[in-house]
Amino acid sequence: MAGIADLDLPESDEDLLALVFRDDLTGLLNRRFFARFMKQVADWSDGAPPVALAMMDMDNLKRINDRLGHMSGDATLKRLGELFREELKEGQYAVRYAGDEFALILPGSTRKEALELANRLRQAVVKDGYKDAKLPEGLRPSLSIGVACFPADAPAGGDELTEAADRALYYSKRTGKNRVTSAADIVDAEEVSDLEALSGFPSRTLVGRKAAFEVADEAISLVLDDHFGFVLVQGEAGTGKTRLLGEFARYAQERDLAVLIERCTPVSRDDPYRVLANLLERYLKANPAIRDRCLSELSPAQRSALREVLPNLPPDRRRPPTGATPPTASRR
Repeated sequence: MAGIADLDLPESDEDLLALVFRDDLTGLLNRRFFARFMKQVADWSDGAPPVALAMMDMDNLKRINDRLGHMSGDATLKRLGELFREELKEGQYAVRYAGDEFALILPGSTRKEALELANRLRQAVVKDGYKDAKLPEGLRPSLSIGVACFPADAPAGGDELTEAADRALYYSKRTGKNRVTSAADIVDAEEVSDLEALSGFPSRTLVGRKAAFEVADEAISLVLDDHFGFVLVQGEAGTGKTRLLGEFARYAQERDLAVLIERCTPVSRDDPYRVLANLLERYLKANPAIRDRCLSELSPAQRSALREVLPNLPPDRRRPPTGATPPTASRR
């Protein structure tokens, strides 16, 4: 991989350049370098040599940090930096774009060459043992990657090329993660529009959804901290509520959270507790062991009150104490 000094930069001390353009943790180039290259170094003129760009997200970093701590997460990121440097050749640049986001700038590479390199990196990341991070089986990172090429996918280069690679990256994440997508393979305008509006969660290019994502992310963070989280999505028909909720569900399930979704109607809205009751009834019916364990921890009075909302609960087979009168409860 080419060094920083290979670029046309102002003459300065090499250590100072490293401070400016290197990421301390991974040893890769940083976002400042990415911006400098894309805006000042690369040639986007007609007839200029091709440039391939791969935008990448590391999958599962949040889970690693939540379960094992940030030291393990940092060790994982550091190992990713090593794997990138092992695969790249002179004149190719690996960038840590943000926390778990990376980029490869590949001057002179064809689409075929860029896709082959992206797949080699993806496979190397999946197969590595991550000894320093001490990651258990089932909690290993993977890469979702999008590849775009100048001038084929982005005749103007620069931001247009980054956006094309981003769209391909989002497609990889939406279709299962741990895969490589070429921007040339995403040709359906409606499909691309959905990806721009929904994928990433949270992403760098949210389209009119930032406030909604922030609310959902806050609710999920509360649950991860052992509090209750509840999200209500309201909007006119055809505004994308179902797709939005699907994205929330995917994001929560990546963090090992159960997700319950219920469609609200005017009838259910006017019936107290009906929406929550429908959610709980379906969940408890599908998980009888959890249902029985929860019910066993309730007092007879609590079970009776709950049955006012969930009339289909199984009967309480525990015998009340001698002389006791079964309690009654009214709906409030």
